[in-house]
Amino acid sequence: GCYAGVGDHVHVGRLAFGSGAALLLLLLVASVTSSSSRRPHSMFFGLSSSFCSATPSKVSSPLRWAEPSTANDRAATADRICCRNHDYAEWSGSWTASSFPKRLAADETITFYDVASHLPLYRAPIGRTFDEFFEESGAHGWPSFRDQEVIWENVVVKSGGEVVSGTGTHLGHNLPDRKGNRHCINLVCVSGPPPK
Repeated sequence: GCYAGVGDHVHVGRLAFGSGAALLLLLLVASVTSSSSRRPHSMFFGLSSSFCSATPSKVSSPLRWAEPSTANDRAATADRICCRNHDYAEWSGSWTASSFPKRLAADETITFYDVASHLPLYRAPIGRTFDEFFEESGAHGWPSFRDQEVIWENVVVKSGGEVVSGTGTHLGHNLPDRKGNRHCINLVCVSGPPPK
């Protein structure tokens, strides 16, 4: 990801302190980072206070599923949601007001691309019909992907459930249910253009 919070995997290496001092240092870091709502801390371990270098509104404008009349607003939303935050999402149900297809032929799938890096992230539907994919996504408010639809070499699920692309773009969250993992993903973050 773009910064290291308590829930992220951070390798500190060998600490040149006794075990008591090392434990105290780690507790101090955990206390500061957890009490600040996961904001980046440049004073610890040389971390940058910036977010990601990706700027989807500049890289992928217009977005794949944006109506011409809303293209600028959708690009600004992508920039704000996908590269400037780790917790928030586009409005529930807003993806259905986009130009995202409402029907798909039985043998077709859609590949979803990172809005910033253009890496392929998801391919759906796989193991279910498009109607089932659309219905489940509609019921939850955001496109919902199952494990078989994830292109795992380009998607990372962090320990707190946040889902990011391999290049750090915030995508959404994993919200498992009785069927298993369910990636609840912002459509603007997977609206990069397909390769030409």
